[in-house]
Parts: sequence; structure tokens; C-alpha cells
Amino acid sequence: MRAFIFLMLLSAFISSANAAAMKPYKGTLIDAHSQVRCDINPIEVGKIISVTDIDYVMLSASGCNKREKFFSTPITQYKNLADVVAENPKIFGLAGMKNLTNKGVWNLKALEQSWKVGEQASFKGIAEILFQHAVWDGQDARLEYGGLQLNLQGADFEKVIKFHEERNFPLIMHIELNDSKDKREETLKDLSVLLSQHPSVSFVLIHIGQASPEIARNLLKNHTNIYFLTSMTSGFNQIFTRGKKVHHQDGWETFFDVSGKNMKQHTSSPKWRPEWQNLISDYPNNFILGFDNVFAGNWRNRYRVDVNIWRRGLAQLDKNLAMQFACGNAKRLWNLPVDCS
Repeated sequence: MRAFIFLMLLSAFISSANAAAMKPYKGTLIDAHSQVRCDINPIEVGKIISVTDIDYVMLSASGCNKREKFFSTPITQYKNLADVVAENPKIFGLAGMKNLTNKGVWNLKALEQSWKVGEQASFKGIAEILFQHAVWDGQDARLEYGGLQLNLQGADFEKVIKFHEERNFPLIMHIELNDSKDKREETLKDLSVLLSQHPSVSFVLIHIGQASPEIARNLLKNHTNIYFLTSMTSGFNQIFTRGKKVHHQDGWETFFDVSGKNMKQHTSSPKWRPEWQNLISDYPNNFILGFDNVFAGNWRNRYRVDVNIWRRGLAQLDKNLAMQFACGNAKRLWNLPVDCS
């Protein structure tokens, strides 16, 4: 009987310890990159941010196409977004449109013009720049895109790098090592050259570039100026699209093991993949939390779930490491006037 009682108490203790481990991280949380398209009013986005358990958001205007529901003309949409950024103390602006090219030709004026539009919002940096993007097949009217493959070298891109370097801004790059698998080796080679040629520029891979833990470790081992933005790595997409035919990118990596879990189970008890947790511990300065909401549905539905996943995932890390991951690295790279606590 005593042995039975002891086992019951031990079981209760272990269950209590596991429950405690799943309590959410309470520290400062920065979303280092999200976007607003023309399918949602910037005012609504501001309200969503205000009631979400996130402390700061770095926000940019994304592209808009004629099939989306327009609340205004694109230029007015961008100005309205700048107003929301300027008026909301939780939001910092990221200037620039992610499509700086037209049919492979760099359009530096687009970057300069969007910078001027957002000066009133005290922009803290430049939004992502697309280099690779999978084809969207048009199953959704918003998802019609012919794909993109740009080189990471060239005189015009050097001017874009200089634009960032002069302002001491990180350069956020969108490459897709899985959805552009046939160009992976070439992309990694060019990226390595780029990192070596510009050691004073911080290059940030949004969506971690769809890099595997092995590829990420190799880049970090050889370059001190590479950073990984963790958007699309929460495991949400893997569960949400499970069993469905995907008509857009599907090469996303996840930092968590989601096998056999539904969304509720994963949200309440995310389980780290050891290779990613070890990599973050080994290179604590080089990982930045980000969510990259783009469409209205991301803002209205995915955001809250992602925040909950990350707060519980961060709670499983060393407290100082979690603070650096969730706040400190973004604060340092973009020189943000925030208190990481």
C-alpha cells in the first residue's frame, strides 16, 4: 500500500512538473517581421496587435494585387499603415516593398519612395527582399504568382546592400532552399560569398531560409553576420496543411516535433526538436523571433495560436536564452527602444 501511495505521489509530482514546464513564457516578445496587404484594414491590424499577447511588432506594407479586396489604393494603404505605426506604441515600421525587382531588374526607386512615405512612422529598418519564391497556382485569387529566382550577386543589388549599410539596418532576405531545391547548392555558395564580402552587414534569412539544422549550423560556423528569423517554424503550417493539397510553398522547417499532434495538443505542449534547440543554445545571438503575418487570415486566426506556441516553447529554454531569442537580438540588430525583461 505504501509503495502504491508513493507511486501515486510521484506520478502527481511528475505531472505537476510537466504542467509547470508548459506554462507560457512571460517575458517581452517581439515579432520582428509581419506585413499588411490590401485584404485587411491597417486599423484592424493595429487593434489585433493591441489585444494580442505580444509586446512589439515590426510591421511593413506588403504587395497588393487587383484581385484582393481593396480598402484603398495601394499608396493610400501604405500611408494609412504608416499612420497606424506612428500612433501605436507597440509597432515599429519596416520600410520598403518586398518586390524590389520587375522581371529581374532592380528598382531602387521603389525602396527610396517607400522610405519617404514612412518617414513619419520613424521606420526602424527595411522589410524582406524577395530572391526566391515558389509559384502560386491561383487556387486562391490572392495566390497568383509566377515565381521568382534572382541571383544574390550584381551591381544593382550592391546598391541595395549599401542602402542598408549606410543606415545600419539588417538586410532581410527571402530565399527558399527547399522550394528551390534544384538551386540549393548554388544559392548557398552565393550566400556564403555575399556574407564574406560584406562582414559589416547583418544578413537575416526570413523563414530561416527553409534551412535544415545542418545547413544552418554550417552557415553559423563559418559566418558571424548570418541571422535566422523564425517565421513559419512554429509547426502551425505543418498541422494546418496535414492531409491537404498545398498550392503554394510547402518547404517550411519547424523547430518543434508535431508528428501525431493536433493543433490543440501542439499549442498547449510544444516539443522542441533537439537539433534546433541545441543550435539555438550554441548560437544564442543569431536567432530572432518573427511571425510574418501576411494575409487577413493570418492576422485574425494564426497569430494568437503562434504566439501561444512560442510562449510555451520559450518557457522550456534557459531564461536568459529565451529573453535573447524573444527580444534581445531584435533590439540589438534594429536598435529598438524597448526593455527586454
